[in-house]
Amino acid sequence: SDEWRLALWTKMSAAHWHQFLLLTKRPEVMQRFVSELRWYLGDGIQHAMLEPGADEYTLPNVQLGVTCTSQQDADERIPYLLRTAAALRWLSIEPMQGPVDICRYLELPPKCFRCGSVRMWESWQINGQIANYLGRDGLDALCPSCGTRGAWDGHKVQPSLIGWCVIGAETGNRPGKVVPKREWIEDIVSQCREARVPLWMKRNLASVWKDKLIQELPVGTGIGAKQHV
Repeated sequence: SDEWRLALWTKMSAAHWHQFLLLTKRPEVMQRFVSELRWYLGDGIQHAMLEPGADEYTLPNVQLGVTCTSQQDADERIPYLLRTAAALRWLSIEPMQGPVDICRYLELPPKCFRCGSVRMWESWQINGQIANYLGRDGLDALCPSCGTRGAWDGHKVQPSLIGWCVIGAETGNRPGKVVPKREWIEDIVSQCREARVPLWMKRNLASVWKDKLIQELPVGTGIGAKQHV
């Protein structure tokens, strides 16, 4: 309920020396709640309350994520996450039930589908983070290489601020349990590498991945200080 959510956010604000990772399968509820958050000062600490139309305020020690076990989950849930104010947005692709394409939700520069030229992002800031967008003309802009207008593929959700990706396998011995294929994992690794998004592999992928697990943490959030290369 909103009552316990407000109590939780008040506690997280007071415990500013801790980092909190919140994960949900109902990002539409999270988006609505965060969009209505308002704060007042009492007893020396910030207290959370709800007020429709309030200015969004992001706690710097709260990272918001969604669970995506399949492509359907990703396409239904990630857009809500991208519209939610957060110090860091992250994805939990666990348990992985199939291949998942998250390129459209990462900060990949768009390409002209006519000539293949890459168009570099312009930058602005949201809550102190560098966000990317396509400039004044957006997806209707001219390609500087071939002159085609509106030839930029995908990337209709702007800005896309996914700062971390966690992947893992299904645990337990459920009949019909899905064991991830290595190529599914390799595809996520490739997408994160291209977008320079840090990736964390759970240990339950070791038997499938076989190589050293990639375990990277986002920089500048307090979650960890390992630099993503």
